[in-house]
Amino acid sequence: MLEEIKDINDVINVAKRIQDTLGLPINLNGNQIYTTASIGITLNDSHTNDPEHILRAADSSMYRAKQQGKARYNVFNEPTNC
Repeated sequence: MLEEIKDINDVINVAKRIQDTLGLPINLNGNQIYTTASIGITLNDSHTNDPEHILRAADSSMYRAKQQGKARYNVFNEPTNC
């Protein structure tokens, strides 16, 4: 959870920093271990303050990121009713 976000670019920059940090090798008993993360992003807007809805949206975005490949992020895009 991030506070004081000005726009989506702030969140994307945090996601990229997390991925960059996780991409660094970890030395474990003389072995280099690498890890990645798929990150789902959703923004809280004035229409949705329900924590369950926000978590479902982030979870959905994370699975979309996983479908795109390793070490990705995806921003939830609320479907609109036209």
